[in-house]
Amino acid sequence: MKTMTTIVVILLVAISIAHLLRLMFQVEIAANGMNIPVAISIAHLLRLMFQVEIAANGMNIPMWVSILGCIGPAVLALLLWRENRK
Repeated sequence: MKTMTTIVVILLVAISIAHLLRLMFQVEIAANGMNIPVAISIAHLLRLMFQVEIAANGMNIPMWVSILGCIGPAVLALLLWRENRK
């Protein structure tokens, strides 16, 4: 139960940070589909920062998965942002 609570808190913090970034840079994130990749990238970054262990079906998910999960959606969000600027 503790792991599920930690995951929920990380996702809520990630969504809040994505919202703050939208306000700071005045980017309409929802208009170009950046909100989900940004939230996913921030959630993985928070997992890496706080070293949260996540298990799925009894198997521990390694930390290197979060490195990919942080970089991939961040690149996608950047490409969507650049496409929206044109």
